[in-house]
Amino acid sequence: MKVAVALLLSTYLFNVSLYAQTPSDGCQSYDYFKYFNGFLHAYHNPEKQDVALSHARNLAKVCPYSLRSLFHTFYAQSFSKGLIGNRPNAVERKLLEKLMQDTSQVILQALEPIVLWINIQENENNPAELSRLVKEFVNTQLNTDEWYENRTARYSLLIYLIIQPKPELASQAHSLLTQTIKGLQTQLKEYVLPGEAVHNQKRAWYRYVYAYSNFLQGDKYKRKGNMGEAEIYYRTAAEYSPDAIDKTAKPGYEYDISFLGTAAYSDGFKEHYLAFLETSFNTDEALKVLTALALSDATHLTRLKDFYNGHFASQESFDIYWKKQLKALPIAPVFTMKQLNTVDFSLESQKGKWVLLDFWGTWCEPCMKEMPQMQAFYREISIKHSDKIALLTIACQDTETKVKTYLNKNR
Repeated sequence: MKVAVALLLSTYLFNVSLYAQTPSDGCQSYDYFKYFNGFLHAYHNPEKQDVALSHARNLAKVCPYSLRSLFHTFYAQSFSKGLIGNRPNAVERKLLEKLMQDTSQVILQALEPIVLWINIQENENNPAELSRLVKEFVNTQLNTDEWYENRTARYSLLIYLIIQPKPELASQAHSLLTQTIKGLQTQLKEYVLPGEAVHNQKRAWYRYVYAYSNFLQGDKYKRKGNMGEAEIYYRTAAEYSPDAIDKTAKPGYEYDISFLGTAAYSDGFKEHYLAFLETSFNTDEALKVLTALALSDATHLTRLKDFYNGHFASQESFDIYWKKQLKALPIAPVFTMKQLNTVDFSLESQKGKWVLLDFWGTWCEPCMKEMPQMQAFYREISIKHSDKIALLTIACQDTETKVKTYLNKNR
């Protein structure tokens, strides 16, 4: 009960913040809170079915985007076996019947994936009907541009999890998952880079469900013993696991974690991928992949060292191996930049050294917080070992006056 209450409260807070960030929805705050909260307080009450219906109709008129969010974060929970267990949901089902008889296309379109998912759950042991419903879902839901608004990929993955264990539906399960991955790839093209708050919530959602889709595909190939294909999909799942931007926009995908039952992977699939490499994959190939990861992200260096010492220490020491990998890296392209003292900085003049580039700005609070560390690095490392390493700080989207004022003030 405490968990359910917490989920309910957090969902409410998410929708409030989403509304506040979505003026394009056409909502007025009074209308939004009146209809949104009205539905929340009525949809599970058997005596207020008509009240809930009325609020849904009004919300569909003034805040259609928010109505979809309401249905797919709150109302849909009433039909998830994993979330409600054995709790009766007759009241919510009765309301669903009324909603499906409404004339509002906003309401009907928002409910379509939910209704198909419910019917598929109820026909789990009827292969013929299950197959027909899956075809209907593919034809009606995967061919729209409203993947985020209707959380299409979430329902697609829930359906996949239902039909995947059934041998007679193996071909449909494979097709459903493959089409879901392709559809998400297309949608993700608009969310390569972060942006405003609402954009980041959508980006976080697309990345998480795409990561989980690839994780499931990797699982399928692993069961078949095709470790090479499994590695490709597990790697993609790791790459699209929540990054720093996604974690600040977690309301965008946290409800999907609950629906999909992926709480163990709430922070992503990187650890699973690394464990797969270490225990289930060709050790030579695993070494290549772990080395590439460590070269691109130093947080993986300790893991690489442990793996190397466990499998390859007899060949040469890890220090020798690692230095060889560093020396094999491509040479950085030469560039020249004018410093504050008007003297040119040329990368060519630093040949043979490590050059640490720090991109910052006086407007960037995290940059300001780490500046004392950069100063300490410069004083204790860069100056004392100037023959081996150079530090270049590059102020981005800033002005010379602001930069000089900041540097002089903080010495």
